[in-house]
Amino acid sequence: MKWLSWSLVDPYREIGGAEIQALCVGYHLKKDFGVDFEASNKAESLFDRSFDVIQTHGSALPKKFLRRCLAERFASARPLRVHTLHGESIESMKRLGEWHRVGRWKALFREIRGCVVADVILAVRDNLRLVRLMRLLGKRIAIIENGWDSADASPLVHQSRNVKPVDEILGDIERFSPFELFVGRNTDPLKSFSRLESVLDFSFDLRLVAVPGENLAKRPTLLATGPLSPQQLTSVYTRAHALLMSSAVEGMPLVLLEALAHGCPAVVTDIPAHQALAGRGLKNFFVVANAEDPSEWCKTIKSVPTLSAEERSKNASHNRALLRTWSDVSRIAFEAVSRL
Repeated sequence: MKWLSWSLVDPYREIGGAEIQALCVGYHLKKDFGVDFEASNKAESLFDRSFDVIQTHGSALPKKFLRRCLAERFASARPLRVHTLHGESIESMKRLGEWHRVGRWKALFREIRGCVVADVILAVRDNLRLVRLMRLLGKRIAIIENGWDSADASPLVHQSRNVKPVDEILGDIERFSPFELFVGRNTDPLKSFSRLESVLDFSFDLRLVAVPGENLAKRPTLLATGPLSPQQLTSVYTRAHALLMSSAVEGMPLVLLEALAHGCPAVVTDIPAHQALAGRGLKNFFVVANAEDPSEWCKTIKSVPTLSAEERSKNASHNRALLRTWSDVSRIAFEAVSRL
């Protein structure tokens, strides 16, 4: 089987959740099932009929591709079309009050069109509106989620993005301890990092490490590390008191899965992506009642116990049994495609 995972950006240079998912799944498709996997953003690859499977992601759908899918709909020999939902734009518009953003509406319609022309839809969680809608339309859907073991399955090329040696970064973090941890694009409004800045203003005792921490104002209680790979982040999870997820919108956050699987407590907002994990019995999973109130954050963070290395190890083993690995994710995707 020859499988193409296509997106608008080069997955070997970007380090977003969708890119990591594509490469981790591709790694296990090759390793576990012998699939000839290729990840690309080249336009010519998207129209290469030698592929048995062509997978697209989110709103990354050129108009020419959509027209071709519709034209080939009833052809006897054509690639199998797979579309992946990593989240949905309508949730972003609702949470951020951005109903006026034309770009958000365009992204939503591309997501819908991608689902409509797909033979099978892969979704990171079940509580997406588009998943419910496509089920009503009779579409084939597989809930693949995301894996917690990106440190093992993601490409090593991601380790070269920080000019500072990782040992020096970890040394800075050790001297900064104890600390809470934020991982993500702090400049992205979906991550709502301003909530954590308000928490730092409210509590002078709180110390926060931000990865990567882009263009942040200097303050003594905040340490920006620059970009780190999933492999490098593993050492940070084991040192943090808790991971803070301030997001207004998420798909299925990799950093949350990784932190929980390494025994790191997590303090999260009450949003659908986090709700999808809340009922599983995960250890040290805390939800902030009111994410806009800094005092609620402080109260919840103070309720998080300081864990020993042994306690973290036990929590990690417990959580890993409740979460999926990238091998699990690729198996579900492969089986969903193979049935067709």
